[in-house]
Amino acid sequence: MSQVSLSSLKYLTIAVSTALLVGCGSGSSSDPDPIEAEAEVPEEDDLVVVPPPIEVEEIVPVIPDPISASFENNFQGWLDALTSEAVTVDFESIPSLSSVRVNGDEFSALDGEPRLTQTEGTGMFVGNPSDGNQIISPVSGINTFFMGCDPNCEGVVRVDFSSPVNSFGAYFVDVEADFGSTGFSLFENAIVPEFAFSEAQGQNAQSHLGFTRSIPFSTVFIHFSTGSTNDGAAMDDMSYVLSQSAP
Repeated sequence: MSQVSLSSLKYLTIAVSTALLVGCGSGSSSDPDPIEAEAEVPEEDDLVVVPPPIEVEEIVPVIPDPISASFENNFQGWLDALTSEAVTVDFESIPSLSSVRVNGDEFSALDGEPRLTQTEGTGMFVGNPSDGNQIISPVSGINTFFMGCDPNCEGVVRVDFSSPVNSFGAYFVDVEADFGSTGFSLFENAIVPEFAFSEAQGQNAQSHLGFTRSIPFSTVFIHFSTGSTNDGAAMDDMSYVLSQSAP
């Protein structure tokens, strides 16, 4: 057997290695090398522009203040603000010169059928709550409306109408220490009325309080000096305007 020299073996190894490397680089596969392949860049015309999301602003309805105006000792201003002629309860349908207890249905024959219900106090009366020391002066006629005067003419009366009204007012007589708790409320169990006098009116003074409202209402609460001093007050010429009567 012939011997292969060490140097010949060395050259043979190099030749085989070279052939193998050349064969790997010239393979028949057409797939690009995943490492060397470059990502295809789309043409400018092929680009799709995605618009940003549209922010929709939440629309919160604006509810206007339903109270249009209030009037303290401005009877003419209240009249000028009315949408039509007011209906007045003067309490003269009750024949009395002193005090007659009423149940509150006595005035329901008027337009709007007002019905009065005591929610606080010791009774509803029509007449003149004289205690021997003071005689209340009615605004018209001989009668006023007042709460049971035991010991003071104080309490709350609910007035319900068969048809909505948009204005309400009345004269109060003898509003003194509890002026801040004498007036009207549109909410039951109100501690103090929303519409009240801003100061004491004086003994036996005849003081008008009224308001108009853009949103009609069917119930109003009348507070007769329900404050801490239990002063008490009477009422006369309660007036209101039916909303459907407006032109």
